[in-house]
Amino acid sequence: MWPSCPGVSEDAEHVFFACPRFDLLRSTWAEALTKKTQPEFLIEAMLSSEAVWQATSAFATGVLQELRRLERKRSVKTRDKTHHKHDGRALARASLHEVMPCGKRRLTPEEVFF
Repeated sequence: MWPSCPGVSEDAEHVFFACPRFDLLRSTWAEALTKKTQPEFLIEAMLSSEAVWQATSAFATGVLQELRRLERKRSVKTRDKTHHKHDGRALARASLHEVMPCGKRRLTPEEVFF
């Protein structure tokens, strides 16, 4: 669930046909359709013309790119919150010649999470 649609399960149908986060992309897609389509008629609409097929493909690609971007952003926030928990274990595994005299150094992502 996302803040833009509280209480709504984010399934493919919701994302494609209702989620307000994708209204701009959806409006571009809708221009290529000759009529408003429903989920049960999506395949029929896509096969009606090359233009509709391309518009549907562009819409789906845009939605997936945005969902991936949001997931990466959420993942970074989660990782930043848990970073301090892993810091000690990673330093303990580090070889002595890599540690600066003060005992602190920059950690690579591999050291933090593996």
